[in-house]
Amino acid sequence: MISTVGPNVSAGLLSAPAQGMKRGLNEANGAAQKIAEGAITPDNFTALIQAGIEIKANRAVAITADEMIGTLLDRKA
Repeated sequence: MISTVGPNVSAGLLSAPAQGMKRGLNEANGAAQKIAEGAITPDNFTALIQAGIEIKANRAVAITADEMIGTLLDRKA
């Protein structure tokens, strides 16, 4: 059984998905900028779609981690 659940645990579990979402947003912004500048290519649209999927996947990981932390805290209490 977990003896202590502190802020370091939640920060560690949520930092990876947060970084993934930031990376996805950067990729989406880059692809959108290229499209706005007129570089309308399948590669740019694919990059935009992939960035959206990456953001959604990392969001799901963050939600799952948050739920896991809540479950651990409920069991500890």
